[in-house]
Amino acid sequence: MKLVISSIFTEIMIALIFLSAGYLFLYSGYRIFVITSGSMLPALKPGSLIITKVQSIYSLGQVVAFYHSAVISSRSLKPNPSTNSKPIIITHRIIASTVKNGQLIYQTKGDANAQVDDQEILATQVLGKVWLVFPDLGFVVSWIYQRLNLVILFFLPVGLIIIVKLIIFLT
Repeated sequence: MKLVISSIFTEIMIALIFLSAGYLFLYSGYRIFVITSGSMLPALKPGSLIITKVQSIYSLGQVVAFYHSAVISSRSLKPNPSTNSKPIIITHRIIASTVKNGQLIYQTKGDANAQVDDQEILATQVLGKVWLVFPDLGFVVSWIYQRLNLVILFFLPVGLIIIVKLIIFLT
């Protein structure tokens, strides 16, 4: 009986450590995204998982993830009520910066694109600079985040562990 309680306590502590690490990671200015288009080839290929880090200011040449202003309100980072779409997050390189009406504005462009992006990006729209890149890992993450796959990969093993623990406890 003591061994079962000790084992359950250890598993709960391990789960709390992982949850705490994830919480600290997400709320310390880091964000995770998956590249879905070829606009940043060859630097970032589709299916790459990127981690961005928030900075106070961004420099020319840095690759940043940002909310595309066509689908958000200029006053907040919430979806624009006039459109029925979610905010689009784009990852492109900063090619110019200016100050207009007291606001820092960036001009961006995808490395593989012939044209500069049609929207200027407010500094408040930038989510972070690309900090780490993991080629092809984004395919795995995207697969896992599909609802059925998440159930299979998380709830099925957790359910099996609980059943095994109950069988051990009852015998």
